[in-house]
Amino acid sequence: MVNTFADPTFDAEQYRIHRPRYPARLFKEILDAHLSSGGQTGVALDLGCGPGIATESLVPYFSKVIGVDPSEGMITAATRAATEIKGDLTYKVGAAEAIPVEDALVDLLTSGSAAVYFAPSWWNEATRVVKPGGTVALFGYSELFLSPRGIPNGEKAAEAIRSCWNSPELVSHSQFGGAAGMQIFDRLALPEQGNGMWGKAEKQVWNKGGVRGDEDVFMAQKITVAELKANLKTAGIYHRWREANKDKADTIEDPIGRMSAQLKEFSGLSDDSVVEIGWELVLIRLKRL
Repeated sequence: MVNTFADPTFDAEQYRIHRPRYPARLFKEILDAHLSSGGQTGVALDLGCGPGIATESLVPYFSKVIGVDPSEGMITAATRAATEIKGDLTYKVGAAEAIPVEDALVDLLTSGSAAVYFAPSWWNEATRVVKPGGTVALFGYSELFLSPRGIPNGEKAAEAIRSCWNSPELVSHSQFGGAAGMQIFDRLALPEQGNGMWGKAEKQVWNKGGVRGDEDVFMAQKITVAELKANLKTAGIYHRWREANKDKADTIEDPIGRMSAQLKEFSGLSDDSVVEIGWELVLIRLKRL
């Protein structure tokens, strides 16, 4: 599978600026489980680290943190940002199928939204680099949704975003056969159970299908509509659509442009309006035996 984020035309700096940050409580969830089962805090490895968005969150908890990504552009952006981070943080260009670290080095291996691009053989490398007693934590956000609370005709506005993301134009450029939401993580390759190398996979999901009533939004952000559009435009599926439809980009034929017009029509939202958005979030944990 071709990784869009490794495409030289993909803007890693814009991706770093506009993509959401994982909530601190996700990392607390991962760390609490890791430590309670005997995990250590020597080395953390973030695989498919991109521009370092999730990698940086590991620094306060580990003596050394390493980020690995196949895209030189992503690693350049991450390394540039790392000058502002206090701690032992380094980045390397490399692939999940050939991780550039030594055997049995890693206490915690994480991957945020990247494992869907890994070949199943990457588990051989995970088995090599993760110490016995270590943890693999694979997490990712899926469909973005709008919280309708406090917005005129909020349900219609929320539906405008769902319709944008599931529009035929974008779905035709999906790398996952049109599968949306948690279906991507449902199909992740996991190691064979009972082989003496890995424990049972544990899975948690938050806000599947969006937010209902007074339900807490586990991964939430308050941003302007203009920032929302910029966020959506950094998604791989939109990048692929835009490359194939340069004449339609930023017009009413652009799915994001159409969504923006609908938000204004349904709820009177302008580019300066502040909204609460959230993401479906999934976490899969495995223990190295």
